[in-house]
Amino acid sequence: MKDALEPFVPRNTIALINTCEQVANLLRLEKYIDLVIPHASNELVCSIQKQSVQIVVLGYAEGICHVFIDKDANLDMTLLRDSICDYSSGFYSGSCLSVLLAFPPPPLANTLHMKYEDLLCCIEIIDDINDPIGHMNKFCSNHTDSIVTKNCNYLII
Repeated sequence: MKDALEPFVPRNTIALINTCEQVANLLRLEKYIDLVIPHASNELVCSIQKQSVQIVVLGYAEGICHVFIDKDANLDMTLLRDSICDYSSGFYSGSCLSVLLAFPPPPLANTLHMKYEDLLCCIEIIDDINDPIGHMNKFCSNHTDSIVTKNCNYLII
């Protein structure tokens, strides 16, 4: 990561924090830090959120990440493959895929509320954008859910 960002920021801007003491010290630097994104267990993320008074903490340790692909989306995008296959057990990996297409529906899934942590995902063919929006509002991760579309009308839903 340091190598990739070196043309844009000083090399020492990026650091791996891996002890509780380092985390506590980091969270005291509210004059210099605007955002902390911990990649950790839900317990540790919650602990960091409680310790952080002035710094925003993007906690993402639990929840099901959803990807909704609209019929008007650019189907050549690699977003879905990246969100599910690159690191399937990661906190950002997609676990539930909703597709708005004109195909015959597959058999209904037993549940759309499951994180697989493997190269699996639940696929749902839907008739209306409100179906995945309602499901996302109820079960989403609240951090990395995606709507892939070219239809700007969906931005106001």
